[in-house]
Amino acid sequence: MKNLCRHKKDDTGFTLIELMIVVAIIGILAAVAIPAFIDYIRSAKVSEVYENLDRCYKGVIDYFDKPFGRLTGTAAATVFPPDQTAKLGPEYAGGADCDPQALNGESGFVPPDVWDRNAGFEGEVFRAIQFVVTEATYACYNMNSDSPGSPPDDGSSFHCQAWTDIDDDNEPAHYWKQGRYTMDTSSFQGGSVWMDDLEDDW
Repeated sequence: MKNLCRHKKDDTGFTLIELMIVVAIIGILAAVAIPAFIDYIRSAKVSEVYENLDRCYKGVIDYFDKPFGRLTGTAAATVFPPDQTAKLGPEYAGGADCDPQALNGESGFVPPDVWDRNAGFEGEVFRAIQFVVTEATYACYNMNSDSPGSPPDDGSSFHCQAWTDIDDDNEPAHYWKQGRYTMDTSSFQGGSVWMDDLEDDW
């Protein structure tokens, strides 16, 4: 009897049912957490669009409010900046001629020669409204107005625009922020950043 009691020991470990319950719990948590995490990452990426469109908007307002010199020696103020007819985008998507359809959800840097003073008219416009994007970007940007290079009429507006395809589904989302001029107050009325309803939701 003594020998039997001395050699007996309790079995320790997990049963198969316990392991299956743990695996099931981990699967449920992953099913809930992974989509939420993906949405968080996308929201963090798209926040770049909101910040840059706000920078563009403020840059146009500042350009309109402050006088600047012309090559003729005269000064001009209260005019819209020239349009950014090309799109400012990351190098992988075509640089200053960024094609929204070429966006692939990855970030990239705007080619440095876009800001070169000798590179051409587009770089001049970007610098004029202080919209120089030196950090990595997920989107293409441009700006246009009803009266480029001219004083606005009542109701004239400008648009800072962005295209991005963060989820890489070949359906670029189009965002824009508008400023509308009011003659009564001699100022612009701006709103929130809008996204086209018919476009991709990212």
